[in-house]
Amino acid sequence: MVSRRRVLLLFSFVSLALILASLAVLRPSVYRSTLRSALSHNSTRLKFNSSRPISSSAASLFNQSSTAKMSAKSSVESLIAENHIAVFSKSYCPYCKKTKDLLASLGEKYAVVELDQIEDGSDWQAYLGDKTGQRTVPSVFINQQHIGGNSDLQAKHASGELKKLLGAKM
Repeated sequence: MVSRRRVLLLFSFVSLALILASLAVLRPSVYRSTLRSALSHNSTRLKFNSSRPISSSAASLFNQSSTAKMSAKSSVESLIAENHIAVFSKSYCPYCKKTKDLLASLGEKYAVVELDQIEDGSDWQAYLGDKTGQRTVPSVFINQQHIGGNSDLQAKHASGELKKLLGAKM
């Protein structure tokens, strides 16, 4: 006869296995790295000026095995901290294109993350919304300071304030 204790232990084990299986189905990002899957394709999704690959120091940061455990928050914060200019964008967004075109016309190097082309882009955008209060893209950071979106960047450019911000490299 099976003891009551063994039945409860078996029931607990089966329940835990079902919970873990449902998490794997509902939240596969818990088990996979956002950046590793984004970078595993032959094209680089994290870029400078939309044409040059991300810097070697930042690339090595994102290629480490610990990347699998990085949350959207730590990934976003790392990208902002590692780059003078960080732009969170979507590839089809016309305002994002205007932002990237302005920065490129000024000859600035900037890191771009196309949120629609990475696995956990919606998690990144949600974190950015919580961090800045801005739920839309582009979301631009200069010297780890949130500048805003395209209209904010264009206004700073028109007033001359953007030139001062860009000149104050940390």
